[in-house]
Amino acid sequence: MSQFYFNYEDRFVSEYATANPVEDIAESWTYFILGPKPTGNTIADQKVLFFYEHPELVVLRTQILNRLCTVFPQ
Repeated sequence: MSQFYFNYEDRFVSEYATANPVEDIAESWTYFILGPKPTGNTIADQKVLFFYEHPELVVLRTQILNRLCTVFPQ
């Protein structure tokens, strides 16, 4: 684990997100789509919760997850 991530772990959803701002956004988006809704109050949680503030993105999330379950059934 990189020292930077270790020092600021509560600000990033993954170590890879520390690579650059674009990867931070991409990783936060991925966690929004594939993970449960955060219940904490860290900066990392706030980055994911940002997407929940936009109803059209929540609808898109549902559509993506439904499609994933159709394409990749259990």
